[in-house]
Amino acid sequence: MEAITRQIQNLDLVTLLLFVSLCAFAGAKIFDKNKFGVYIILPVNNKYLTIHNKKGKLISWFHLLNTAFQLLNFSIFGYLTIKVFTANQYLELKDLLWYLLLCLFFFVMVKLILQLLTGYIFNIENRILEYIFNKQSYFNYSALIACVGNIILAYVLPESVTVVYLIIGLIFLLNIVGLVNTIKTHQIYIKSHLLYFILYLCALEIAPLVIFGSYLKG
Repeated sequence: MEAITRQIQNLDLVTLLLFVSLCAFAGAKIFDKNKFGVYIILPVNNKYLTIHNKKGKLISWFHLLNTAFQLLNFSIFGYLTIKVFTANQYLELKDLLWYLLLCLFFFVMVKLILQLLTGYIFNIENRILEYIFNKQSYFNYSALIACVGNIILAYVLPESVTVVYLIIGLIFLLNIVGLVNTIKTHQIYIKSHLLYFILYLCALEIAPLVIFGSYLKG
């Protein structure tokens, strides 16, 4: 009988971070059950945005816990996606995961600061805060999709390219829906400042993603 070498991947850190992220998500529910109830149906009903945009804004434990859930799951998903598409072991699991987490955290923070600065310069702070809250809420929610993908890629189908593309497609679709809903909500204001809105999308939405993606690829 010929011996077959079987590589067993150590997923202890992935499991730990997934557990921490789920604790953050559960903590958001415990912190405000009523808010969680309307948040969980966000893709089919924007009642959460209508009720809590003015009240909660960006600084609330519920929003911060969901943002933590998002950062952790997107970092894990990024790592698992890299493992699917490359056999390059230039970075250990621990190093790569922390690297992705830190990059994503600084990317989100820098982008947020630039958005708030833009609102201050053009004296549209409230509009910018509403826009950021709406967009970030959908982005946080899409981390649920990433979480399901992480579980499948880590424990069920660890080398499935199909799962990676499916999860990316669903995340992209959900955030497109969120962007369309946000534009519809503020369509009157956007129409009167269409040129500024286009410049905003190019400078603070599209360009950062291109730069961030190019940096990670390099």
